[in-house]
Amino acid sequence: MQSAARINRDNSRDEESEFDAGESGDKIADMEKRLQSMNDGEDKDTLLLMLTLAHCRLQHWDQARRYASMLLARDPNQATARAIMESLKSKK
Repeated sequence: MQSAARINRDNSRDEESEFDAGESGDKIADMEKRLQSMNDGEDKDTLLLMLTLAHCRLQHWDQARRYASMLLARDPNQATARAIMESLKSKK
């Protein structure tokens, strides 16, 4: 039986590899295409947040602001998006 720590560590690796794959542009482009066809809902919010974080990691500040802004337009109380937008104020 797997321990919770190992499961969390494995999940973290999966998330990291998803962003790493995005460095070539392919994974992010796929997520952006998926976003266009999604209906409103929690899954769309999650995808917007993933895109925001991926662009932050790649230091694509304008794109990160764009997706964080889209998420905040949908949910102005989204704490993570608000924190990211605050940190992006100093980025050019």
